[in-house]
Amino acid sequence: MANKQVVYSIIKLFCLGILLNLTSCIPHKKVSYFKELEDHTSFNLEIPEAQKRLIQYGDRLIIEVLSVNERVNSIFRGTSSQDVNYTTYIVDDYGKVNFPFIGSIEVYGLSQEEAGKKIESELMEYLNQLVVKVRIQSNLVSLVGELRTPGMYEFSEDKIELLRAIALAGGVSDFGKKDEVHILRRTGNELKTLTVDLTEPDYFNGEEYFVYPNDIIVINAVKQKNRQLSSLNWTTILALLTTSITVYYFITNLNE
Repeated sequence: MANKQVVYSIIKLFCLGILLNLTSCIPHKKVSYFKELEDHTSFNLEIPEAQKRLIQYGDRLIIEVLSVNERVNSIFRGTSSQDVNYTTYIVDDYGKVNFPFIGSIEVYGLSQEEAGKKIESELMEYLNQLVVKVRIQSNLVSLVGELRTPGMYEFSEDKIELLRAIALAGGVSDFGKKDEVHILRRTGNELKTLTVDLTEPDYFNGEEYFVYPNDIIVINAVKQKNRQLSSLNWTTILALLTTSITVYYFITNLNE
């Protein structure tokens, strides 16, 4: 009889542990974007001036050469974005693109307007009556970690609000730490890290308000996810325990 009571006690303890493990809740702060934000709340935002988009390594550029001279246009046929078969030029690891007539030319760190003027100046040594326009084909932002659909996403603007970037990936998952969002930003050979608390609206007035091309957004998981993932191991242990108890009772009954 005493043995049966011990077995029952063990089963109760295991069931209680699993129940507590599965029902552990995530703090409200970690699942809300803005805590204690009442309806019709307004803010006097001091949004920092957005940085001008500069050309980076790996960017795909559309370089359009336009001229009143049809002969010049025919030379650069396929460079116009209006042409289905337009050519894109990739900025290499040295910050350069290889363009007809002028060869390799450095454009890294220049704005799109500055790059156009530089290429135009170089071409004017060989041709005249032309205008060069440079634009970046698309901007990319990478979102990794606890998002509903993490991945790399395109946007057409020079910059995008952080919340809009997160929305591209479907938003933060139920297990994402909204109070600790990391932004990795490369500028030349320097890698800068910013940490944002999405539960506080204060970040509206900081440099974290905007996300720029090639930024990486990282959202880690709250501790509760690790607990729930470990519940699979608890389930396995419980199954083994149940089997052992069953065998124990079977053998005990045989002895009786």
